[in-house]
Amino acid sequence: MFSNLRLSFSAAFAVVLSSGLAVAQPAEVPQDLTQPPAFASEDVTIIPLDDMPVQSLAATHLIDALRVTYQTNPEIQSARQDLKAIIENVAVALSNYRPDISASGSATTQKTNPAPFGSPAPNQQELGIALSQPLYRGGRTDAAVKAADNRVLAQKALYDNLVQNVFSNVIAAYIGILQNEEVLSLRKNNESVLELQLEANRARFELGATTLTDVSQAKSRLAAARAERLAASAELRSSQAVFRRLTGLQPSGLIMPEVNFTFVETLDNLKDTALEIHPAVRAAQYETIARHSDSREILGQLLPELSLNGSVNRSFNPTFGTTTYIDNSRLTLNATVPLYLGGEARARYRQSKYNALSSRDEAHDVAREVEQNVVTAWENLQAAKAQTQARALQVEATDIAFEGVSAEQRNGARTTLDVLDAEQERFIANVESVTAEFNVITAKYDLLSAVGLLSPAHFGIDDDTENIIRFYNKTRSNWFGFETEVR
Repeated sequence: MFSNLRLSFSAAFAVVLSSGLAVAQPAEVPQDLTQPPAFASEDVTIIPLDDMPVQSLAATHLIDALRVTYQTNPEIQSARQDLKAIIENVAVALSNYRPDISASGSATTQKTNPAPFGSPAPNQQELGIALSQPLYRGGRTDAAVKAADNRVLAQKALYDNLVQNVFSNVIAAYIGILQNEEVLSLRKNNESVLELQLEANRARFELGATTLTDVSQAKSRLAAARAERLAASAELRSSQAVFRRLTGLQPSGLIMPEVNFTFVETLDNLKDTALEIHPAVRAAQYETIARHSDSREILGQLLPELSLNGSVNRSFNPTFGTTTYIDNSRLTLNATVPLYLGGEARARYRQSKYNALSSRDEAHDVAREVEQNVVTAWENLQAAKAQTQARALQVEATDIAFEGVSAEQRNGARTTLDVLDAEQERFIANVESVTAEFNVITAKYDLLSAVGLLSPAHFGIDDDTENIIRFYNKTRSNWFGFETEVR
């Protein structure tokens, strides 16, 4: 759309932003590791983007850039490994349900002089196996497993939030490149027009139809236009560098994305949806639940414990006698009832309760911040839409004004400075109009992010939720493995 736009200073600027028509179907709000859907409320209807096939690694389409980013961005990759590390805490907690088994062996050489019958043999060996199986730990194991599970859900939500933030940065960089390219094109055009103005004033000065002041004014405007063009070029290169850092792709041949989604719901509905599905809110809620489980785990230290202990030992050459070995087997049921632990467990329990209350309040603060962000994004979108209409009227008015001032200047009723001022006003109006159009696109994605729907699923990108669930299930049942997954 904007990539083919080449504004001349004799025509008005107009851009029409298209909207899609296909309505998404409602889905359940996720309560586990699954990715939040592109639509998550009966009161909210969001029209999703159509799937677009990957064409190349040149990132000509926004969805291509987001797909590559999701697969290769180092920050996202690091977050995946952090999530796997958190999942391993589930295996650590589950280990308290399982037995401890150990084997032992010893070899002893000793000398007894004189050696009476029945005394220890000079060379003795012993082999043994010991087993300890926890039966009841005061509910600590169950609480630890629940805390670990909820922290996995919290970390998954934080991971989703990170992906959303990275996507938002990629979109901002992508749109920024397109916007800066258009602004740079306008500034180059403006510079060319001012060069013609300067040549015209020099020619008129040689003919005596104007003064040196008019020529100097044209030179001044041209010098300022060149400086602004250089600044615009630097800003474009800066946005390209940000894009390369986030995506690892060269920002060549970028195409204006078709924003095929629109919001047909009220602000209140959007706020309700955000409070229900936004990953930052979900992460804070899961962490609060986990901290309550932490309190229950600490409380278990004050409750009785029950364990079963068994051992089997064989001693070789126990004495100088005829016996070559002795077997010893033992099975013990141990019960421990804590009476007083110095107050440490009680202090840690009180501390954990305060931590849980603090986490609850933090969750409330996160919810308020998310709600604030939705309101801000909504108002920015409404303002951007209104500015687009106002800027279009401004462009039309400055075009008419410039034509009139130019005609009056040719008839001697206006000065060169008047023409330069009219030219500058028209140029600024065109730049602001382009900026306003891009602001509408950016504001739509910002609102999508504020609600919590800027996910891979919205763009038709296959996420790694199934891989995470598979890794989670594998970790829960992993009793002996050492292997790790690099990706």
